[in-house]
Amino acid sequence: MNNRFLGYAILIALLAGGGIFLLLQSSGSDVGGVSPEAADVVADAHRPDFSLPDLDGRMRSISEWDGKVVLVNFWATWCPPCRREIPGFIEVRNAYADQGFEIIGVAIDQPDKIRSFVDSIGINYPVLYGQADANQVAVDYGDTMNTLPYSALLDREGNIRFSGAGGLTRESLEKAVKSLL
Repeated sequence: MNNRFLGYAILIALLAGGGIFLLLQSSGSDVGGVSPEAADVVADAHRPDFSLPDLDGRMRSISEWDGKVVLVNFWATWCPPCRREIPGFIEVRNAYADQGFEIIGVAIDQPDKIRSFVDSIGINYPVLYGQADANQVAVDYGDTMNTLPYSALLDREGNIRFSGAGGLTRESLEKAVKSLL
């Protein structure tokens, strides 16, 4: 009888944990996404340095984009909220790239899956990738819960102006970018 009770308790704990995980994964995506005003503000913290490969296998450093307003977005092809926010990112980049705005996608996924998705949706910004190394970069940028999507917006001096989990809407991203250009 004790083994049966223990089995039920473990099952309930696993189901509860799975529910919490799903809640965190879809955080903000069904209600318009996280806005910079509601995000985890990290005032004036300078961006951590990192290097990861791009889809052509070249190592790229975040310092390449110094002097620009940069959105660093952590995502994966299997993440529905990630996939939903990317079309808006493409639009915002199209509108503000000539004013010094760039997006750096950091995909935590396999290169072949990333390339297929990038090509199918027409991502127009640099995409870097990794597994444990990219996860560590996300943690360094404040994603201590390992939640996707996760974004950090950097000003021209490389300071993190906001960071947060959950899908960003086009409108909230555009408003934040315009305030920093």
